[in-house]
Amino acid sequence: MIGIRGILDSLVLAVLLEEPAHGYAISGRLEELGAGEVAGGTLYPVLKKLKTAGHIAAEWEIGESGPARKVYELTAEGRAHLIEQQDDWRQTKTVVDRILLAQGAKVRK
Repeated sequence: MIGIRGILDSLVLAVLLEEPAHGYAISGRLEELGAGEVAGGTLYPVLKKLKTAGHIAAEWEIGESGPARKVYELTAEGRAHLIEQQDDWRQTKTVVDRILLAQGAKVRK
């Protein structure tokens, strides 16, 4: 599978569209959806970038049975950005499909 690093920002926003979550849950959900394992060293810089951009908000949640953890939530700005990213992805996918699949048909001949 091709790496997802280039679109990880958008995938994180899409996961947070479902519900607010902490980093470990975001990583787990991405893995459930087929994105593979996303290590903390990759995920947390993305979360910081999204927070700085105003696309997500973070709040500390006090754990009853463990340490406090940050819970991330999609903002209105993040939702708007995700819509833009979805539109961009559709256009990108169309171009990539046109080129790769057309060439793939030639390869199979």
